[in-house]
Amino acid sequence: MSFRFIEDHRDAYPVRLMCAVLGGRAAGYYAWCERPATACATTNAARLAAIRQVHQDSGGR
Repeated sequence: MSFRFIEDHRDAYPVRLMCAVLGGRAAGYYAWCERPATACATTNAARLAAIRQVHQDSGGR
């Protein structure tokens, strides 16, 4: 079950419905939301921001 998928689509579908269809529990999703980001995820987010900045500065080429 991918809580990231639920997070990305929660504006379009109810969380409880997606959890039921995907075979999870809403409580698990909400617990996932409250967990702090891992060091790896934080590093990856910083790298992605840097890549996007370089790409934007180069005019998208």
